[in-house]
Amino acid sequence: MLINLSKLLNIKKEENTRIILLIIQSLFYGIFISYYTSYINALFLSVFDISYLSFGYLGSGIIGIISAYIFSFSLKKLSFKVLSTATLLVIFLFILILKLGINYNYSKEILAFIGFIFYTPITSLIALIFSSLTMKLFDLRQGKRLFGLIATGSVIAAIISYLTVPLLIVILNDSSDLLWCSLIGVFISGIIQIIINNKYSNYIIESKKTLKLDDNVQEVSILKNSYFRSIYIVSILSMVGVILVSYSFLSASKIFFNDFDIKTLGQFFGLFFGITKSIEFIMNTFISGKLLEKNGLKFGLSSLPISLLILSTLALALSLISIQFKNLEAIVFIVVVLSMLLFIVVKRSFEDSSFKLLFQPININIKSIVQSSTEGKARQLGSILAGLSLVVLQFSIESEYLQITCISLIVFNCIFWVISVKKVSFEYKNYISNELNNIKKSTPESLKVKNFTSALFQSKDYEIKPITKYMIPGIEYLKHSEKVIKNPLDGCNLSPESQNKIEYINFITDNWSNSYFGEVLYILEDKDSIVVSYLIYMLKVRIASIDFKTFVYSQKLEFSNRLLTLLIFIDYDFANSKKLIEANLSANHNSSLMLIDILSEANWDESGKILLRNLNVKNIEAESKIISALNHKKIKSTSENNGLIINKIQDEVSRYNWIITSLLDLTEDSLYSELCTLLELELDYAVLRIFKLTSLIYNEDEISKIINIIQDKNSDQNILAIELVDILIEVELKEYLIPVIDNLSYDEKNLKLNSFFPQKRMEPLDRLKNILNSEYFKINIWIRLKTMELLTSSSDILPNEIISNIFNADLTLREGSFYCLYKFSKDKFLFYIKNDSSKIKEMYLNPEQAIYRSNYLNVFERFNSLKKSIFLKTIKDIEIIKILKVTDSKVYTKNDLNYLHGTQFAFLIIDGFNTINKNSEIEISEIEDLIILKSDSFTIFKDLYSDNVRMLKIDFIELMKIIATSESLFSKFT
Repeated sequence: MLINLSKLLNIKKEENTRIILLIIQSLFYGIFISYYTSYINALFLSVFDISYLSFGYLGSGIIGIISAYIFSFSLKKLSFKVLSTATLLVIFLFILILKLGINYNYSKEILAFIGFIFYTPITSLIALIFSSLTMKLFDLRQGKRLFGLIATGSVIAAIISYLTVPLLIVILNDSSDLLWCSLIGVFISGIIQIIINNKYSNYIIESKKTLKLDDNVQEVSILKNSYFRSIYIVSILSMVGVILVSYSFLSASKIFFNDFDIKTLGQFFGLFFGITKSIEFIMNTFISGKLLEKNGLKFGLSSLPISLLILSTLALALSLISIQFKNLEAIVFIVVVLSMLLFIVVKRSFEDSSFKLLFQPININIKSIVQSSTEGKARQLGSILAGLSLVVLQFSIESEYLQITCISLIVFNCIFWVISVKKVSFEYKNYISNELNNIKKSTPESLKVKNFTSALFQSKDYEIKPITKYMIPGIEYLKHSEKVIKNPLDGCNLSPESQNKIEYINFITDNWSNSYFGEVLYILEDKDSIVVSYLIYMLKVRIASIDFKTFVYSQKLEFSNRLLTLLIFIDYDFANSKKLIEANLSANHNSSLMLIDILSEANWDESGKILLRNLNVKNIEAESKIISALNHKKIKSTSENNGLIINKIQDEVSRYNWIITSLLDLTEDSLYSELCTLLELELDYAVLRIFKLTSLIYNEDEISKIINIIQDKNSDQNILAIELVDILIEVELKEYLIPVIDNLSYDEKNLKLNSFFPQKRMEPLDRLKNILNSEYFKINIWIRLKTMELLTSSSDILPNEIISNIFNADLTLREGSFYCLYKFSKDKFLFYIKNDSSKIKEMYLNPEQAIYRSNYLNVFERFNSLKKSIFLKTIKDIEIIKILKVTDSKVYTKNDLNYLHGTQFAFLIIDGFNTINKNSEIEISEIEDLIILKSDSFTIFKDLYSDNVRMLKIDFIELMKIIATSESLFSKFT
């Protein structure tokens, strides 16, 4: 039952004890305030004429501002624990002295006036202590859910207290005995304060720097800081509203009950406030928290002045009419009473909780001081301004028009109040944004693209970098003069096949015509780097010519990464090939990723539209790259494309919830711990894609700050990032975006997201099958491979999902399924392997006997070897999988190098890395444990290896293509 109640009230398990203590303390605060208010208001109105109310409010403001300054000064000298307890003790002694004064028949007028003018300062100090305490115990996100609920304690007490006032007044001989009830409330509240101070001292203890801050510096900063100043103004206007509405209500009550005694007036106040608090209880418990969490701070702050403006305008209109029609006075009184009721309910349910949230983003070292100034001093200043205004009106306006004038002031105050709320909401957003700006970022410039293509566009000096030479051997010949270049054939031993190609290049050169450009493009893709170098060496003028560029954009080509690199280098205008680029991109060719990088750097208008049109590409890496490219170009979605972007965001959030659900299904069994770790990484990538998509609709600078916080995984600052999402993004989107980045458990995230994107829970084996059956492009291959392995080891019967992947077009997945089949059943393996036409058979010494070659690594072993390498240890799995696809399954040793043919090689050392002899005289590129060899250094290098070195050979050309389109791998080369 307790669990169900917690869910209903939106409370987390770890918050229960704190909330219970605060609600109980709030209850006893409510007992104190309720009985004290009922008695002191009735006493004041029975002793004094209505004209004294304005002097009472003025005196209350003066006492209040003095007490606020004393509290603020003490806050810098004393700890919160000491100050909160001492303040409650002083209040207790004041009430006790007041009661004893009444009992000993001291002047009723003096005691009534003192009791009245001290009421607001006392309640303000209690509110300041209680709000400070709640803000120390809960963060900004918790505050939106819980502040209204916590206040229900005082509301429950108020309901009981106010509704029992009429009964107690009849029973008690002296109505002042209500003050004994108030004393009990203060006393028990103080005991609870001591308990909380000790139990949660780690939340409450301030930094020592807070206690030593210079008073003058802080005062100046509060006055000069636009955010603090806007809070100050709203606080003043709120207090002016409190005084004016209270004055209007009390004066109307005094006039309406003019012929009744103090008991009747006390009974009316008790009944009125009891009904009011009952409504407030319902609002605080079931409505306000959810509305604030959904609609945000601005809604909470503006709800009171807007609703009060409507009722006050109505009251003003009726008051003006009642001047001519006297029988409307009762109706005016009812409207004034409703205004007071509405004021109390909305203020306690929405404004008070929202006002506390304004302090949550403020640095803890100055939060208490800012709060005591803006919530304490400012409110008392508002009380003084309202009191002075009423005194002035009292002496300058006839009494019969005083009520109408007061209501008019409420209307004007509400107008300025609404404007000020708009201002403080704007400053609140800016303050959070600036706070996020000040955070040291581990991943700066989240929306900037930094890869080979962008670097090549920015500086053509990149030909001196190895990566450019590896992409296009001989590229340096396009920039050097005839006097300094060396013939690439000098000192080279060519294979007969390569020699034939060299002769053909000579033939083309001697018999040139533009019709040979097609042959040039064909030879450009040759695997022999010497052949490609010689092609560029001989035809560099032709390749750099306008004729070549004209030929390219007149053909229906399938772009390659090598050709694209060459075109960038010769300043080709890609705007001439818009349709060709889009055709290549739509067809998802191998060059798609580099084409996206080119579009990212392009400065022609259509480039952004091409990217947007291809956002639905069925390739998650290309999709992520398109999103990054759109961010980089600062392309904003148009109204016609907003639907597409929102659909993509919804797809991503739905996928995010699917991963969350998968984790919930698998996390309980340690067998799946590695797979769960991989899925959690996918969650991180999904969050980045979601918010990069969001930046296409909203301010990219603000979203960039949110992304930086997400990447840094700073839980403290994450609260500010969530709040920025809450401010920037419309309700329809933020309802499911906030749970994505909120610090919630998987269960809580799943519960919230299921209302938008429902997912079914499954048994672990069913979930593994579900992962394998998910859309191919949405889950990286390594997760699929691990899922295959787990599904095979966990099943008694061979799953159909393993059999189906034996025929997968992706050879990596096919190899993985064959290996799982090999481990599960040799008979079934033999049945299927004999009909397989791929190179997978080579991994088995004798496929007919199901014997695995000892010098080969299966797909799982190869991936783990790549993952453990120094070169790839910080690289994402999706990049490693691409390298896995172009890595031989054979493990190479020193002797195996004798049988290799080619001009360029890439090896990853998986064993014996420290035993390689270094020799600076040969041309070897070493990037950690990745070794790149050119043909002229290959023979010598073989002699420098020790016998125990073991290597994986990676297809050199394919590796360069992968590096060229990967930011992380490219950074390794630069």
